[in-house]
Amino acid sequence: MVTAQQVMDAQVHLWSLKNESHPKTSQYWAEVTNGLVVINPEIIAKSDLMVYLPDGEGCLSVNRNTEGLVTPRHYKIIVKCALFDSVTEKVRNVKLTLEGYPAIVFQHENDHLDGIMYVDKMYKVKDLDPKILPLYTLNEDDEEEDSEEEKSE
Repeated sequence: MVTAQQVMDAQVHLWSLKNESHPKTSQYWAEVTNGLVVINPEIIAKSDLMVYLPDGEGCLSVNRNTEGLVTPRHYKIIVKCALFDSVTEKVRNVKLTLEGYPAIVFQHENDHLDGIMYVDKMYKVKDLDPKILPLYTLNEDDEEEDSEEEKSE
């Protein structure tokens, strides 16, 4: 991908999101199975509603513990971009409407294109504006089950 970025004038990110707990959020979401190649993305609209992942974001580019810190993101975004279809090997221009978890993932990956890391935008939950909400709530039973699974591995 580095060579392609040097040869053509484009911003590209590749991501795959397979999480059954988050429903399809756009007409294109059903197509996202093995990965999505996004070319020259432009976020053209953002919701006023801001959310965060209560257990925080993660990234292979970050090698430090960020536990207890969260990154506010827009709950809903509209994106204009081109998508590369690996089956037909064609590129098509689309407008995507993403909300919830897919919108958070998209914003995270898009920030990389601008040289921004999620750690540059982290806050302690207690320091957030109260209008910024968790995308979901963590309940203690889920956390205990996760801990038990980790212990048994």
